Order: sequence, then C-alpha cells, then structure tokens
Amino acid sequence: MSPDRSIAIQVDDRIRLLAAALALTDWPQREQANKPHGVHPHAKATQRLLADAAHHEAVRSLQALLDADHAPEELLGAAVYLGWPESSASGSLPEWLPAQWMAQLHDFYHAGKLQDFWHSEDAAWKQAAAEARQALPPDLDMLGLCGEFFGPRRERLIFQPNLCYPTDQTIGFRRGDELVCVAPPRIAWGDNPPWPYDDDPAWTYATVFGAYVHLLLREHLNAHPQELEAAQSDSLPLPPDFQRQYPGWLDQFAVIFADAATGIFLAQALGKAEADSFILMEHKAHGFAILTGAIRALETYLTDHKAGRVRGFADFLPTFCERLLMSERPGK
Repeated sequence: MSPDRSIAIQVDDRIRLLAAALALTDWPQREQANKPHGVHPHAKATQRLLADAAHHEAVRSLQALLDADHAPEELLGAAVYLGWPESSASGSLPEWLPAQWMAQLHDFYHAGKLQDFWHSEDAAWKQAAAEARQALPPDLDMLGLCGEFFGPRRERLIFQPNLCYPTDQTIGFRRGDELVCVAPPRIAWGDNPPWPYDDDPAWTYATVFGAYVHLLLREHLNAHPQELEAAQSDSLPLPPDFQRQYPGWLDQFAVIFADAATGIFLAQALGKAEADSFILMEHKAHGFAILTGAIRALETYLTDHKAGRVRGFADFLPTFCERLLMSERPGK
C-alpha cells in the first residue's frame, strides 16, 4: 500500500507552549531588528497576557538557549521531548537541553493559564487551520519529488499554523516518522497583520515544501559525509550579503537547493508562471542569480536518476556544484 501523501493540519499545544515562551524572550526584538513587520493579533495578545511571567525560569532557560545560538528549529523541535499533559520528559533529552526545562515549561503553562487563553483564542486558531487546509489540498503530493532526490519516502507530513513566535520564519523538524512544518502566515506590508494562508496558495506551497525538502536534504547529506566533505572544498558563487546571512557552506547550499527544488515543485503543481514568480521573488530576496542554473542542474539530475544513470542526489552532488560554478562564469 502506498503511503498517505496528504498533509495533516494540526495544532499541537506543545509547539504553542514553546512559541508562547519565545514571545517573552528577546526573539521578537531580534525579528524586528532584522525586518520590521506586523504580527498576528494573537502574538500581541500572548505578550500582553504573559507580561508578568517574563522572568519565569522557563523563559530564562529559553533565553539562555537563544544566547547560546540554538536556532528556533531546535527549540520548537524540542517539543517532541515534552511529555503532555504530564510534566515528565518524553524520551532521552538532547545534551543541550537543561534537565529541568520540561518541568519549568509545564509550570509556565499552568502559571500563565494558557489553556484558558488558548480556549479564548480558539476561533483564530480554527480559522488559521481552515485556511491552511484550503491552501494545501488533500491530493497535493510533496513526498513524490522528495523521493526522487532522497529515496522513497514513507514519512507522514504534518503542518502546524503558528500565530505566535517566530513570526518571520518557517520551522521544519523530524518527529519520529513524521516531518513537521511550523509556519506563520505570510508577512504583509508595513505594520499590517499577516495574510491568510489561502490568500496566496503558491506561497504556502513553496513555504511548506521548502521546509520538508530542506530537512530531508540535511539528513541525506549527513548520511553521506564523504560526498559532503568533497563538495565543501569549493566556495559557492554567492553575493557577500548572502554569505554574511548564511556563513556556513551547508547553510548556503541548503538554501540554493531548497529554492531550486521548490521551483521545480511549483512548476509541476501550479505551472510555469507560479514557478517563475517564485524564482524572481527569491532572486530579489537573496540577491543571487544562480537559481535558474541550479534548477537546470536539478532537472538534469532528475532525468539521469529516472534513466538509472545516478542512484541518489549525493552521487550527483559534485556535478551539481560544478554546474553552479559554471553558471557564474562569463559567457555561461
């Protein structure tokens, strides 16, 4: 029996709890310093409700993790270790998590009366989930193309709307045999609240698929350390601003690959016009002109893979990087 390709829309209170705690750290200020933008009314209401809990032990522990450069992906992904509704940890905690943090989070949940608050905000969450279901139809197959790159996939896809923090980025993480994407609605102009998920389905497609493929790429490359080490010997042809934003080679490569794969997915799912619009948007956002060349290289890979000339993407990695470098040479 083939795996279910549909995306399950859910609202996991463990993720909402971590997002609420994040609202009391300096993360909201970091976001606005990076790019001023309006946030969802629920995010503002969360900060108002919990203002007196800003010095709670759970918040202080979370702030310390942020100060130690743990990314939101790690922090929201830690929800898998949070026993619910009991206060004990679920499974063996990563070494970087404070031993008492799970108990602290449960105390934060009860002290802040978050269950009552979420109940009062239920309409906003139900609306967000309904918008996500409208934007992500049941017959949308995101695992098929991922399987072409990384081998047959049997994971279950989960999408969680996020009306709290982070408000400016999408989070992807693995939870056993589930791939979880947690994404805020699209940022609107100025101080306006974000757009609904179904206002621009192509944006939602790209955001969610990009999170899944980004996650699977990192797992795939980590499973092929020799190929990854060989590829990192060449610097990628990227503008200085992009390199400052993504200083690590793997981070840089992951953005390029995910954008290129997303362009192919959009062309397959929605047509060339939507793919071209996405490519233009990413070019403006990142300031690099190699995305078209990256898409051509991935299309070559897909052709070779279908013909049996290459087993998986790790085998094609040197060729892909070589094509990226050639795309930036004069006359190419």
